[in-house]
Amino acid sequence: MANVISDDTIEYVGILAKLELSPEEKEEAINQFIAQVNTVKELYENAERILQMFGDLTEKYSAYK
Repeated sequence: MANVISDDTIEYVGILAKLELSPEEKEEAINQFIAQVNTVKELYENAERILQMFGDLTEKYSAYK
């Protein structure tokens, strides 16, 4: 994976949020962030495919107007 969420990143987020996380909580936070990033990436990829389909349909049916 190109974008790795490091312990330093989680530590910084914790500082910003004024959180004190145990090592186990940090690991869980990393896993949750990675899952959220992957979900957003998947949604974006699906949206691109859907927009491409609509674009293809628009081009196909615009000839009938």
